[in-house]
Amino acid sequence: MEIKVLLIGTDEQVQNMSRVVKSSDISIVGTVKNEAMVLDEIGRKLPDIVMICYEMGSMVIRICQQIYLLRPRSVIVLLTDNLTPEILQKSIQAGVHYFLPYTSTSDKIVPQIKAVHTKESTRLLAMENTSNVARKSCVIMVLGTKGGIGKTTFAVNLAIKLTKLKCKVALLDFDMQFGDASTYLGIESKDTLAELLQEQAYPTIDIIRKYITMHKSGVNLLCAPGSPEFADGISAPQIDKVISTLRTYYDYIILDTTSSFNEINLTCIDVSNIIMFVSGVDISSLKNTKKGLSLLESLQAKEKVKIIINKEAQLGINIADIEKTLGYPVFFSIPYDFKISMTALNKGVPFAMEYSSNPLNKGYEMLASTIDGKSYDKTSESNTKLKFLDNIKNIWRRK
Repeated sequence: MEIKVLLIGTDEQVQNMSRVVKSSDISIVGTVKNEAMVLDEIGRKLPDIVMICYEMGSMVIRICQQIYLLRPRSVIVLLTDNLTPEILQKSIQAGVHYFLPYTSTSDKIVPQIKAVHTKESTRLLAMENTSNVARKSCVIMVLGTKGGIGKTTFAVNLAIKLTKLKCKVALLDFDMQFGDASTYLGIESKDTLAELLQEQAYPTIDIIRKYITMHKSGVNLLCAPGSPEFADGISAPQIDKVISTLRTYYDYIILDTTSSFNEINLTCIDVSNIIMFVSGVDISSLKNTKKGLSLLESLQAKEKVKIIINKEAQLGINIADIEKTLGYPVFFSIPYDFKISMTALNKGVPFAMEYSSNPLNKGYEMLASTIDGKSYDKTSESNTKLKFLDNIKNIWRRK
């Protein structure tokens, strides 16, 4: 079987790697020297092995971690002539398990590449044959460019609906200064993200679990810091580590974030599989949403975006008008029920756990089923509710 290899490095490094892996059994499917293009290129070429030169620079560990987490079927082989204990530790933490000398010859490197491929192919086949359910490890970022548009309400109720589909869900409140997801869930906890990172700057899963609060719905919540001054002590690399550690243990990780494009949010954008971009229907919200879409496009993250219209009301602005204004399709539209929303917030009981017959609840139920790839059972609904839900469903099916 031909082994597909992708090479990552500078022009000189790629040229050297091409020379040493030359073999009739190995096909070089592509080369990359730009970090931003690595994941896209792997997605297109589907290489069996990704070879990367450690001497490429400080970005190498970050690239390896992204490949390990987001393109796990491509095996990383790191090339270096200076494998120090420090490099070894950092690389293993980033998901690298195979190391080869950068300065070598084809007769020595090629057999080792073949051995790596054989071993990993066997491991992947065994995993496919023994796993009944493949873990999704899907990170969903809830983003919005304006306060008060219902990001936290959306994140909390979506998390609960995904849990009701028998998914393991973690909700991470990353509004470092004024996060209040715990209030929406009726949780009072002194165990927050700030205390977690004070105990260990880059925590393991066992440490993180000590600071996660289990809600009665089944959602696992990591609370935001209890006071705004703790926000300054939390860095983007720490957030990256927390997310990457939890990915192995949950089907869905939902990130409730602020309305800014700070370093932490940029990290969340980078590691997310889906960005639920929440917008209102007023002109101010739509204007800010359009600005945010432009920024996401410049970050090469626009393909991840799903536009969510929250608090939809009869204001003379329909979905077609919104799509025309944004220049982007609407994925889903959430109706607005002020009374139910405020009652749920004041009680600390999300409406996803009550009001089962309300269209607002049903909208989230359908959205969660769509995300998780499950069919939605409409047999128990009345014709009126079916018509309402079908109208919503047509929005995201139209595109």
